[in-house]
Amino acid sequence: MLKYLIKSTNEIRVETKDEAEALHQQVNEEAVDNNWTLSSWSETKKEKKSGGEIVEEWYIVKYTLTFNDAKDPEWPMRSIEYNITDSFAMNEEE
Repeated sequence: MLKYLIKSTNEIRVETKDEAEALHQQVNEEAVDNNWTLSSWSETKKEKKSGGEIVEEWYIVKYTLTFNDAKDPEWPMRSIEYNITDSFAMNEEE
């Protein structure tokens, strides 16, 4: 029985708006290189306050990659590997 990965949603913390923008570019490039679709993207600025003052800021980036159309999938899933560095990778190896 074949299994098809339809989509994956990821949430990542980055420290700055520039890092969020760099990640957006990186994910876009990976999507194009691998024939995926970046189907959603959002960035949310978060703040930690103490005594009414901001003591820490960061961004939560949330995005969804679409790999197959649920009605007409093309690529069966072989394996999924999360690489804990700058990004994740999907292996197409058998």
